[in-house]
Amino acid sequence: MTTHALDAFPVIRTQDPEVMRNALLETFGASSFNLLGSNRKFQAKANHRQLKILGISLCSYGAPVELSFPATNYYRQQICLRGAGKTEASGKAVEVTRDVSCITSGNRESILSFGGDYEQLVLRVDAAPLIAKLEALIGRSIKTLEFEMSSPVHRRETGSFLRLFSYLVNEIGRLDSALPELAIQEVEQALAVSFLFANPHNLSSELIQDIRAPSRWQVRLAEEYIRENWSKPITIESLVSFVGCSARSLFKGFQESRGCSPMDVVKQVRLEHARRMLSEAKPGTSIIGVAYACGFHNAGHFARYYRNRFGELPSETLRRLV
Repeated sequence: MTTHALDAFPVIRTQDPEVMRNALLETFGASSFNLLGSNRKFQAKANHRQLKILGISLCSYGAPVELSFPATNYYRQQICLRGAGKTEASGKAVEVTRDVSCITSGNRESILSFGGDYEQLVLRVDAAPLIAKLEALIGRSIKTLEFEMSSPVHRRETGSFLRLFSYLVNEIGRLDSALPELAIQEVEQALAVSFLFANPHNLSSELIQDIRAPSRWQVRLAEEYIRENWSKPITIESLVSFVGCSARSLFKGFQESRGCSPMDVVKQVRLEHARRMLSEAKPGTSIIGVAYACGFHNAGHFARYYRNRFGELPSETLRRLV
C-alpha cells in the first residue's frame, strides 16, 4: 500500500490547523483536534472514498496531533503506513505501528495521538451489515460484536485481508478505474468477511468450530439461486437466507458434495455466460467488457479462469468467431 493512496479523492490539503480541525469535525466526525507543539511543520492531508458498506481514508499531519472520536455506528481499523501512533479506548491503549493495526468498536469513544511522521489508512466498516454477515456465518443472531483493539499484521489471516484491502484501495483510488459496480460490491463483501476472520473478536471461536453439513437439497437450492442471480452481487446473507442454513454449514456442504465452495460455483456459472457472450459476440464486443459484465474484476484472472475451464483463451474464442 502506498502513501499516495486515494489521491484522486482528496478531502483536504492544508497548512492551517484550524482548517483541518473543521474538516475533521465536520467530515470525519471527530469530537476534538489538537496540534501538539509548533505548527511550523504542519502539513495536513486527507483522502476519502465511500463505498456501500465500507469507507476508506488516508490521512497524515506532518506534526504531532491528538484527536478524539465519539461512539459511532461503525468499526474503525487503523493501518499504519509509516511512523507510529497510539489509540486509547475504554481504558486500554494500543501502539499503532507497521506491525500492529488497531480496531475500535463502534460503541467506544477513542483518543488517537500521532507522531509528526505518522501516516495511516483507515477502514471504516458499517456495524449493521458486518453483524449481519457474522450472523449468516455462524447461523444465529448476536447481541454484541467486540473486537480486540490490537491486531498484529503478521497473522496468516491478516495477511490475506491486507492483500485484498490493498487491491481494493488501488482499484477504487483511480479515477480511470473501469471496475464495474458488481465487482466493487463483491470485493467489498469479501473484504468484510475477511475482516471478521483476520481480526480477533468475542465470537472468533464460533468461526472455527466444527459444523454439520446441510442436506443435499439445500446445496441444490443454493446452486439454483446462483444460476438465477449470477449477474447480481451474490452475498453470504442472500444465499443463507434463501437456503435456510448457516454460511459455514453451506460451504461445508458444497465442499463435501461438490468439492468446491459456493463462490467457485458462482465463478463457473459466470464463465459459462462469458463464453456464450463471446461466442455470440457483436461488433465492438471486447474481452474486458465481457469480463466486467460477468463479474470478473481482473482481466488477467478472467483469462486464466477461462482457459482452465474451456481449454482456450477468451481471445481465441472471439477470434474464431471473427
